[in-house]
Amino acid sequence: MTLRNRLFSSFITLTAIVLVSFLLWFLWEISRMNDRVSDLTEAKLRELVEFSTKYSKEKLRELGKNNLKASIRMLADTLSREFHGKNLSDYDALRKYVELRALATQEINTAFGNKIGTFDVFDKNGLALFHSSPEIEGHNYSEWSSDFPQMWRLVKESFSKDDVSGEYIFLGESRLPTEKYMYLKHIRGTPFILCATVEIDKYSASVENELAKEGKKLTAEVDRLIDESEGGMRPKAVLLALCGFLFMFVTGLILSYCYSSSISKPLNSLCTAVDSIGRGDFSVRVETPGNTFQELQSLAGNFNRLGEQLSDYIEKLRSEIKAREAIEGEISAGKAIQESLLPPTKSKGSGYELYARLIPAKNVSGDFYDYFPTGDGRLAVVMADVSGKGIPAALIMAVCRTLIRTIAQNMACTSPAEILGIANRYLCSENDSSMFVTLFICLYDTRMGSLTFSNAGHLPGILFTPNGKKTEFGNFKRPPLGIDPHASFLESSFIMEPGATIFLYTDGLTDAMSPQKEFYGYDKMVSFASDHIGSSPDDAAESLISELRNFQGDNQFDDMTVLLMRRLIN
Repeated sequence: MTLRNRLFSSFITLTAIVLVSFLLWFLWEISRMNDRVSDLTEAKLRELVEFSTKYSKEKLRELGKNNLKASIRMLADTLSREFHGKNLSDYDALRKYVELRALATQEINTAFGNKIGTFDVFDKNGLALFHSSPEIEGHNYSEWSSDFPQMWRLVKESFSKDDVSGEYIFLGESRLPTEKYMYLKHIRGTPFILCATVEIDKYSASVENELAKEGKKLTAEVDRLIDESEGGMRPKAVLLALCGFLFMFVTGLILSYCYSSSISKPLNSLCTAVDSIGRGDFSVRVETPGNTFQELQSLAGNFNRLGEQLSDYIEKLRSEIKAREAIEGEISAGKAIQESLLPPTKSKGSGYELYARLIPAKNVSGDFYDYFPTGDGRLAVVMADVSGKGIPAALIMAVCRTLIRTIAQNMACTSPAEILGIANRYLCSENDSSMFVTLFICLYDTRMGSLTFSNAGHLPGILFTPNGKKTEFGNFKRPPLGIDPHASFLESSFIMEPGATIFLYTDGLTDAMSPQKEFYGYDKMVSFASDHIGSSPDDAAESLISELRNFQGDNQFDDMTVLLMRRLIN
């Protein structure tokens, strides 16, 4: 063989070896890159699906509760109409109404038709009137109070509240402990309560499954596209080898680089954007070239919309926080104004000493006390409670305080009953909000010790004498102010002996409730006051307030107001 032939043969052999090696490396590199991109894509898609599922679950759970509340309110109105005209005390007869039973025990289903709970009806003692389970109907829920205390707490709380909601652990259809959500609503015009119990997580189960399926489909589609691209490169590599080593090598290198970049760059951009969102930058966007796979473009578009939605949500949250802070500032200002309307808590004058204290349940109060000199030289003492709480009650309180003062000081009214009559007619004529005021007023002659009083629907006062005797006064059983413009009011009077003390209060004291749902009560209040009435009015009042705070803990439900006035011994 000639040298030329040998060199040619060697060149051909070398070219073939290099070409085959290049093709093998090229195919291996493509396969390795596809595997890396596939793994990275699957991981990031899984993270995105998990994030979407978690976010959707929270929102769907909240939406489910709101939808359930709306449904039970409508059903409660329907049942109210169905119960109308029926003997509500004959439970056996009521259970025979087929349509009534069907309404009261119907199933609660999701939009996908899946059963997630049922309705039932019980009375205000906890006795089940209608229930989908014969084992429970006719029985009292208190029978399960020890096994399911969370459920019984919600049922018991509904006896005194119009609507109650909360979560508890109960046995599901599989007889295993299951987290359930309960919403209870009084049926208007009846002694019954409509109850809905659902497995709230089932609201989102169907959507979660759909998200998981779509996530798997998207991952499989991306893997398929990567596999197809890998298979399409091999024929190109063989064609390039036949056209020549140099051409194939350079062209293959360029094509492999461009082709791999067209796949990896959009995915790398998406990974970077996901990391940015994880750090709180919701403004990040993913841009894809027009020749990118359609699935990647769709994925980038969905990602961009997700960022916009998260950004809008954060902006709305910030706006709500600013609005809430503004409202809280206005409420604080209203509290300061209301406190400035009240006279000092402690007062001592010729023939008397007085101490009053108001503890609001919220920032502003509907209770109020007042004392001031009248036009005839007597001391007016007022204790009142406006229906409701918060800002509306505080506004009525300010109007009522000004009205009583104006009548007593500027209109020459010397009769407590007449003062209440004038105030009542004015409040009735201007009371568009249908709120009312219970009010107890005393006119005290500081020189003679004579106390003249009248009562508009308020709790009676208590007189403590120096020898330990206690007597209620002012229990006239007259209506509150602001209800009946034609109402009349009674008055009476007595002489306070030196050292005697009158005790005025609002129902926030007797209705104070402990964390164990026990009321403080009238008897306990009077007993405690009797034990401490021998001290000064301020010490006695503060001791009682401290006792009530310890009794309630952090669960003050109503405004608390107390006033003690003692006739001094000259």
